[in-house]
Amino acid sequence: MISRPKLQETGRLTQIASKAACYLLIGTCMLCLPAKSQSVPPSIFFTDITSGPNTGGENVNGYSGAYVTIYGNNFGSSQGSSAVTLNGQTCLRVVSWGSSYLWYQKLVVQLGANCASGSLAVRTQAGTSNAVSFAVRSGNIYCISTSGNDSNNGKFPSSCWATMANAALRMTAGDTVYLLNGVKNVSTTQFSAVVNIMGNPGGSASMPIAFVAYPGATATIGDLNNSTYAIRVPQVGDNPAYYVIAGLTIRGNEAMDVFSADHWSIIGNDMSCTTNGWSCFHANGSTNLYLYGNNVHDIHGAAKLYHAVYFTTDTNHVWLGWNLVDPDPSHTGAAGCRGVQFYSTGGSDQYDLHVHDNIIRDTVCDALNFATINPDQGTVEAYNNVIYHAGTGPDPDGLADYSCIYADSASSPRTPVALYNNSLYDCGARGFSGLSGAFKTGIPIQLRNNIAYMTNGGEAYINGSCSNLSGGNNIWFGNGSDPCSSNLSKDMGVNPAYKSATDLHLTSGSSAIDKGQAIGGLTRDITGVPRPQGGGYDVGAYEYSNGTATGKQPTCDLNADGVVNSLDVTIAINQALGIGGYNNLSLTQDGGWSVVDVQRVINAADGQACRIGP
Repeated sequence: MISRPKLQETGRLTQIASKAACYLLIGTCMLCLPAKSQSVPPSIFFTDITSGPNTGGENVNGYSGAYVTIYGNNFGSSQGSSAVTLNGQTCLRVVSWGSSYLWYQKLVVQLGANCASGSLAVRTQAGTSNAVSFAVRSGNIYCISTSGNDSNNGKFPSSCWATMANAALRMTAGDTVYLLNGVKNVSTTQFSAVVNIMGNPGGSASMPIAFVAYPGATATIGDLNNSTYAIRVPQVGDNPAYYVIAGLTIRGNEAMDVFSADHWSIIGNDMSCTTNGWSCFHANGSTNLYLYGNNVHDIHGAAKLYHAVYFTTDTNHVWLGWNLVDPDPSHTGAAGCRGVQFYSTGGSDQYDLHVHDNIIRDTVCDALNFATINPDQGTVEAYNNVIYHAGTGPDPDGLADYSCIYADSASSPRTPVALYNNSLYDCGARGFSGLSGAFKTGIPIQLRNNIAYMTNGGEAYINGSCSNLSGGNNIWFGNGSDPCSSNLSKDMGVNPAYKSATDLHLTSGSSAIDKGQAIGGLTRDITGVPRPQGGGYDVGAYEYSNGTATGKQPTCDLNADGVVNSLDVTIAINQALGIGGYNNLSLTQDGGWSVVDVQRVINAADGQACRIGP
């Protein structure tokens, strides 16, 4: 599809084609530089807080601002000459660098008094990362410690509070509290929860309230056996908005129960739960939820309605990324049911849901279940996810579904669910006919660049009608030839050559390398490796790089013959029209070819510089 051009570079494609005809006769040219190999540059995925004060907290060597944890990859294991900048300035104190976290890394910085609002970036010898916004603002910084007292003023260094429950009652918009190492709050307050957050007074978009683990600390809320809820938004009081819960160890029958909340960020927490509840993380009637970097594991129980992560009635506008969801790592067969569930009980179909860059594994039932969704109302998508050992059974308390990815609706949407660049393995070992498989389709689904590797004949590729499917460039292996060939184009029935049954990275000889289609906005893989590497985009969640970024870079020399001339202009026009089978990278780096890209090639053929970038 041709994207909308920028106003200063607009022009009708037919006019450009006419101009291109001149180049077929004239053949003007210029040289473009070849791509160079380099190490993989750093990539920032997310941060625990996105705003905070630059003074007023713990004073270390003259720095007393908020602590910020930056999650991403390719930072390096030690700082060396690398740096973190805010607004281009080195105004931050580096607390720790390149610690391992899940399958990626994190680093911690503290704001200094000279820091101002702008963009955070990580710079290494391999290059500079993407920029993420951070706002320096007013607000109080508090602490909770094992030696604290709730009658204190909550301030560093010696007047910390003792409990998060007390902090929740005393904090106001813009405040941040750090829970120090060893803190363990297990006493129930009210509504069967250790901590109740009831929206009094609540935060705002520019002044959120944040509960954050101190750098390197283990701070625990709740008890696995004796806490019904660790952290709860009860069904009373105001609807609490703009809260951050980050870096905590959370335990209970339910770790978190969030009712009618808005704009909550659940970042980098460790959650484990038992059976008496709906799920380990449960959201009901909530909106604008961001769950990034959480480790949800060991869901003890065997109930069909008990899941690891559950978004229920009228919960919309959800972003779920870079999480590890592992309900049954020990393969006990008694770990609740689904990994991630969207099911609106008695409400409307859900929409504006984005599930990406997660590892979901070891589930008794479905790994990712979109049960009640309506993409007509807002995008529903899942991409860059790694899913394996899903649908293992045994049946919980009745038959369920056992797919890697399930999609259905109570309505009849026309807009497809977008599933792309997911790597799947061993989907539905339970093997129940009609319920197991890679994808279960009840509504339109667009499948692009996915890998489905089944381990036995009982694991179907597709459960549902082929008429619901569109897309292409998928890989199918383990259960016969590729399915639904009349609806899916350029699919392959080949071995994707995963590294192992638990590591779905591609190996060097994989047929998935360079065989995917370019998808707008998909600029990196689950580990932060830039897409594409080599001659095209890879199929699946991982882009093969072998530790270096040696990939093709955007260039106006589209046929790689060393000159930019009429031949390149012709290729550019064909790409913008969607014909010719070319796979050059967009010069505007937006994933699709448009009249803007064509005009840039014409300009380069006229002797101007080849412009790359937005």
